[in-house]
Amino acid sequence: MKKKCSVHDCCSEAVKNGFCNKHNLRFKRHGDPLFITRRPPGTVTDEDRKLQSREEYQRNREKYLARNERRRKEHPEKVKAEKRKYLDREDVKAAARKRSKEWKEKNPEKKRQLDIAWRANNVDKKRSYQAFRRAKVKQATPPWLTKEHKAQIALIYKEALRLTNETGVMYHVDHIVPLNGKKVSGLHVPWNLRAIPASDNHRKSNKFDQA
Repeated sequence: MKKKCSVHDCCSEAVKNGFCNKHNLRFKRHGDPLFITRRPPGTVTDEDRKLQSREEYQRNREKYLARNERRRKEHPEKVKAEKRKYLDREDVKAAARKRSKEWKEKNPEKKRQLDIAWRANNVDKKRSYQAFRRAKVKQATPPWLTKEHKAQIALIYKEALRLTNETGVMYHVDHIVPLNGKKVSGLHVPWNLRAIPASDNHRKSNKFDQA
């Protein structure tokens, strides 16, 4: 497995001295892989170049699209491999997650309609997830729970229903430490449950905030 550049947040492959080509050149020339050359006033910046590239693309959009389509037909496997490599980059994944989150926050009603449509068109997947969820809850429910513990759990679900009816906002019962977390998994016990808005629960997903 190829190593990544040792510079924080750099997703390029290391080529020499533990650095990618860009940071290795800076290290060789300046002794610091993070050194940034100060440009004299009036010179073109990276932002200027990006803006010029975007303007150039907009002016010749059809030409670029046709060129890319020819390349996809002539080298399909190479294009697919390049796309996979690009989508696997952590910075690209992080940017995609950020765009998705921002879109959901700006378009809650459209997101809700899309979710309804997805559930209607994927009944089998929905049922499979619900069955998995029930099995996970059962597996995460310890046998030593007392009647008092079970009564406390029932009260939390009742509280979520009360809040939904009183506020008009859907509330869910959330597992503070997720049952299916990536690094840690919690239990279906009273002290690991709380009633929170459904939007917060969806946003949290299987993440665990230790703060």
